[in-house]
Amino acid sequence: MSSARVVPLFALWCALAAWGLHVLTGSRRSELQGSATLADRLIHAQGCYRLELHPLLDSPFAGFTPAVFRLSTERRLAPLAGMQVEPRNPRLTYGVGPPFWELLDRDSLRVQWGTGLGGVTLTFQQHSDSLVGTARGWTDVGSQSISTALGVHIPCPSALIEWEDTR
Repeated sequence: MSSARVVPLFALWCALAAWGLHVLTGSRRSELQGSATLADRLIHAQGCYRLELHPLLDSPFAGFTPAVFRLSTERRLAPLAGMQVEPRNPRLTYGVGPPFWELLDRDSLRVQWGTGLGGVTLTFQQHSDSLVGTARGWTDVGSQSISTALGVHIPCPSALIEWEDTR
């Protein structure tokens, strides 16, 4: 089943589950509205973004972030939870599975590309159609680099996104 069909079904399921919880517990209307926001947040965050880093991450983290990425609502299969991110870097071996993204707090999300020995984690807050936050390069021996990150929402291409390093 395509993601275009799954997302509305998931949103409907969330709304029905929230309504059922409301009926069973006698919750107030504001609590019911808060329960249904997960599907809305997933739908709002999905899409394609152009990544800007200011300044660029230091070496050895150059090449870990793409110039353009797509957040999908399709689940990442293994080994960790999260949703799929495109593209995959053809120069990296993903020891912990492919890149992924996940919702964090009420208005934030995390995107990660990594090998298990090093990688980059983007932590964003959603502001209208943009993502604003930080990029943190990390390694298993503690090396770090931090940069300001901006994800600008763009139209998604019809084909798979090819890897191009952030400049």
